[in-house]
Amino acid sequence: FVQIEYEDKYDRLRQYPRITFMDFYSAAYRRAILLEHNGFDERFSLANSEDRELSYRLAALGYQMIFRPQAIVGHHHANSVSGYFRKKVLNGFWTAQAVRHFPERTVEDTYTPQVEKVQIGLMGLLTVSAGLSFFLPFLAVVPLLLALVFLLTTLPFVRKAWPKDKVVAAASPFFLGLRGFALGLGYVWGLARPVN
Repeated sequence: FVQIEYEDKYDRLRQYPRITFMDFYSAAYRRAILLEHNGFDERFSLANSEDRELSYRLAALGYQMIFRPQAIVGHHHANSVSGYFRKKVLNGFWTAQAVRHFPERTVEDTYTPQVEKVQIGLMGLLTVSAGLSFFLPFLAVVPLLLALVFLLTTLPFVRKAWPKDKVVAAASPFFLGLRGFALGLGYVWGLARPVN
């Protein structure tokens, strides 16, 4: 799933002549530029989203970043559901820290698909409405409708994953929901606890 998730983001990056963010594991920066701009922000102490902050900072300064799909890198992904969830919560937390300094990236960066942000919002609304429906049973239809809308947002990803791995495609709505919930949870946590 994670490999197809990255490939989906790479398909998005191919559309742009210049990009505003690239994961560090697959990025190459000119040494002189890194030194001139003090490299990574060490406040990002868990090595999470420090690449996002650096990319946003360099893009804001006018440096050109280009996606090169022919570059080949090796990278280890989370290999369990709990590891994936934990990683996404931390991504959400540290993304909130990066976006605090570059609020214009809240709306759009070249890396994050808009549908991912919609899914984060839907999972938040679904969670809140499901909780409320326990106390206000007449609201029980709301989480069902939100779940249906969420499932509809996953169809393009499922369609893309299907020819590559049918099991992953079938499991994608679950993992996309988990991703949306975890990123949203981490983002709210990050907004509530700024790192100085």
